[in-house]
Amino acid sequence: MSLRALRKLKDSWQQNDALQRQLNSALDTVGFTEEYVANATSTEKKLPRKSKQIKDNQWGMIEFDWRSMRLVDCPLVQRLRYVKQLGFTYFTYPSAEHSRFSHTLGVGHVVLKFIEAIDKRALERSRESAGISFVSVKDISDIDADDLVHAALLHDVGHLPFSHVTEKILESQPQLFTCGGLPLGDVILGVNLNISKNVKFAEILSLMLILSKRFETFYLDFVRVGESQANDTILRVAALIIGLPPAPSLTGIPELISSASVDADKVDYVNRDALNCGIPVGVDVARIFLRSGIVRATRDQILELGLKSAPEQQEYLFVVNSSGIDTIDEILQARTSLYQRVYFHAVTRTVERLLSMSFEANATATKKDSTLTDALSIWAKPDTIVIDRLAKSEVEEVSRPARKILTRQFPKKAYSFSPAIAGLQVPISEILPSADEASVTGITKQVNNTTIEAHLRDEHLWKGKSKEVEAQIRAEAVLIVDTLDSAGKRELIPDGDRKLLGSLLIVGTAHEKQKRHNQIICQNDRLLTLREYTNAREQQDAYELLKEIGFVLCDEDWRTIYFLASRAVLARLGNQVIEADLNFKRADGQDTAKPEKVRYITRFLPEYSLSVLRSGLSSGTVDRLASALADCGYFDDKPWVCEPESSNGSKIILIAGKLQRFDGYHSWRVTPKSVAAFISQFPPSLRDGMVDVLLSDLTVIDTQTAVSALAPLMEEVGEADVVAFSPSSGSQVYTWLKKEMGSGNPKIVFHVELEAALRSGRTCPIVFVDDNCSSGTQARAQFLSYLDVPRDKWPEESQQEDSLYRPLTAELAQLLKGREVRLLVCAGRDEAGNAVQSCVEAAGMSRFAGVRYARSVDVGVNWSEPLRSFLTDVGSELIAGQWYSKPLNELAASEQDLCRKHAFGYNNVGGLLTTLLSVPTGTVTPLWLPGLYKGQPWMPLVLRTNKLKHLVIG
Repeated sequence: MSLRALRKLKDSWQQNDALQRQLNSALDTVGFTEEYVANATSTEKKLPRKSKQIKDNQWGMIEFDWRSMRLVDCPLVQRLRYVKQLGFTYFTYPSAEHSRFSHTLGVGHVVLKFIEAIDKRALERSRESAGISFVSVKDISDIDADDLVHAALLHDVGHLPFSHVTEKILESQPQLFTCGGLPLGDVILGVNLNISKNVKFAEILSLMLILSKRFETFYLDFVRVGESQANDTILRVAALIIGLPPAPSLTGIPELISSASVDADKVDYVNRDALNCGIPVGVDVARIFLRSGIVRATRDQILELGLKSAPEQQEYLFVVNSSGIDTIDEILQARTSLYQRVYFHAVTRTVERLLSMSFEANATATKKDSTLTDALSIWAKPDTIVIDRLAKSEVEEVSRPARKILTRQFPKKAYSFSPAIAGLQVPISEILPSADEASVTGITKQVNNTTIEAHLRDEHLWKGKSKEVEAQIRAEAVLIVDTLDSAGKRELIPDGDRKLLGSLLIVGTAHEKQKRHNQIICQNDRLLTLREYTNAREQQDAYELLKEIGFVLCDEDWRTIYFLASRAVLARLGNQVIEADLNFKRADGQDTAKPEKVRYITRFLPEYSLSVLRSGLSSGTVDRLASALADCGYFDDKPWVCEPESSNGSKIILIAGKLQRFDGYHSWRVTPKSVAAFISQFPPSLRDGMVDVLLSDLTVIDTQTAVSALAPLMEEVGEADVVAFSPSSGSQVYTWLKKEMGSGNPKIVFHVELEAALRSGRTCPIVFVDDNCSSGTQARAQFLSYLDVPRDKWPEESQQEDSLYRPLTAELAQLLKGREVRLLVCAGRDEAGNAVQSCVEAAGMSRFAGVRYARSVDVGVNWSEPLRSFLTDVGSELIAGQWYSKPLNELAASEQDLCRKHAFGYNNVGGLLTTLLSVPTGTVTPLWLPGLYKGQPWMPLVLRTNKLKHLVIG
């Protein structure tokens, strides 16, 4: 199938006269002319047919036969001397100047070593009647050793100048380039559709070159001269180059060259690149060579391995002996080390991005250099010519990045982004210690990694999206400059063009997607897969993902400004609010309790000080700029951009101490870290004020407070049946009072449930107890719930309440209406009591004796106007999200008014009160209600019961 598809592709290309002219022009440029081919074929019989030895710094003396040497000596392969194997890596590792040519020789040599090992293994096992049949290469039909070696020597001929980086530029934005005059995207798509395989562009270009009329003549009449039935040899070589088996039974044969866990390409480049960069890696390749083999596997063996659903009756597989497993692990680890230290080095990727900027600018310029927009024309030029032509362009946007490369004037890191430095601004494990660790970890990854994976990976940015992100960062930097300028802080603005703000570019996180090949292992007389031996591949994948890092880079003087601009922009990039299950540990420690629905926001906002450190910035310089911007109000609408409050501050620790016994819904806790996170949500100018208010005016209703407040009120009632009014804080107050007063006064009877009090036969007042009645919202909801009034008949604000006791039967509701009822609370307000009074009387409770409280909810709180205004603004948004699931500005005017009515605590009470279990609605709303404020998560200090569903983790 593969040969038929390649023959069709070859015929299509060779029949395209325009394409062949372009190919010939490119081949002429590198010296592979018609005259060269004609001279080679005409003098072939006069040339000696002997092997040649070559000294290599990696493998020592290597040797090729005369056919291979004719390939090595031809201009098509010799051109690779002028293509750097590692592109721009020499800027970091000066000795990494080796070329694709030396690598090509190395791969050819490794293939020969594999063939030698395969033949030896077949000879060793020839007399055995084991369940595994080892064969030599010469015993395999439809392929020969020359096919393998020649494919190795030709596998890189399609590489462009600077190798992978230039190919990446063209592949990322194919609409900007052509290939032989054809649209590049059409060429790539056509090949992939034809052979039903995604092929890299360098391999496509290799196919185009070796399937050209000129090279076919050269190969058949000069290299494979004298062979019978040689017409398919070039197609077999082409198939091997792109990893296709030349025949259906040759499944494992292409893996000798490339695409396997262990292949000739990887064995050479891992060792060669490490050697030339001075990176010590330990790979004992001798064990691979000694124990490799080709197995003639039966259909049943292939099915058992799970390689195919419909295999041939027999297929040839490349196998490694189980004793070579350690070497496979070594190669994977060495490869990972090289990717992190060499291939993905920050300097290398910075230069690559500069080159891409230059290429893209040229491709879109009116005065473009057309020789640098066609892949074949680019291919024909050495590395140095390409960069020189770009640097000499008349178009500034083209020449500027290229000149920076030539003069090594690279931009510097201003901001770093990586999964490894990401954190949560909502410290979920601190505030909800009963949350399941695995559940928290899963949500944390979604919060941090989604933005990187969806927007900041190299593959996204190279497709033109980098310009969008860079434009946003530059605009934010201009805003910072204008803010400083307006405030007269011009000494913090670098000299230079205020509109351009120096150079700026973004380099995304890079991860090499490995092919998911599962190497076949031979152990005794069994064929097994690599995954049955080691999870090294999965471990390396996880390690590489963790080590991914990207950068925003700019000119030295602008680094601190771009640091803050990048932090603001990247945190807003692609924000999505998504619902998730948060699991909780059961009280008995077994498994997990029923999960709670919460939300998380996809947002990348790394830990501040670590981000400064990883970006190589001076913390003092950043602090000076941030302090000036705080004074200017720049952070007022995005306080999360600036440095967060420290959890080590003495006042922060004191606030946490006041609330250390708070044990709210799902064991919500208050710690120094959570207090710091709460305060960090405030604009810098308001943080100290909020801290002082919490320290001086926050009242915590604990056992002593509740008992001392309610005991005198209880004594005034005299005889009474006492019942908890609400399931949360009411139950807690009830428990405290019962413990204190339950045995001291026989006239006061504590009932676990209201039903028991109603059926007791007593006629004394029923006294409900609770911690507070600040707005009357929950109290009205509870009474109406008892009386089984339909919820749509409740006051609108009470319809949202859900932590209530269930309705009474009609009989019990009638009994309740016939008893005198009182509500005693530790703290309250007359307005709330009046609202409850009116509501319950209208519902038929004519003997309701009112609400009594020991102290006023909002007594003594001294709110400054700026702080009150900010909290009201936040509260309005939170209420809108709670009641309408919409931003405030999307609501009708009447709905907005209702949200504002309860923004500063319900009925805008402005209280600062909490129990140890829950929070009164009269307490300032942002202290107890989670949600979104201006599109970003708002975490409360203490959580009101049943409000966890509004939490947004970010």
